[in-house]
Amino acid sequence: MLKEFSLSKGKVIINFSAKYCDNEDKILESESFKRILLSYFETVKKRNTKYYRFLIESFIHENQEDLCDQIIGLLRLLTVLKAHEVIEVKKSYIKPLENQDEFIGFIEDLY
Repeated sequence: MLKEFSLSKGKVIINFSAKYCDNEDKILESESFKRILLSYFETVKKRNTKYYRFLIESFIHENQEDLCDQIIGLLRLLTVLKAHEVIEVKKSYIKPLENQDEFIGFIEDLY
């Protein structure tokens, strides 16, 4: 069985022969994306980076898995709505979206 992706030294290699997503919703809903995001959290937590601090201060969460689910929920909403529309729909996302520079920095750091 072919692996969908491999994680090594902070790098992800995606095997599109094993798994192909034809839209961003499928990517965001995948267990693979969640595992990558959880791995990212472990790395930034160890380093106590500004993006880790931004995330834990911006989302109300009980653990990293809960934080991961919230971020995925926010990213899914941002695929169809503008930031101000997301805030209107879900007030709990106001804190991460009010500082767009930090949020964009987190996305770039994750990438």
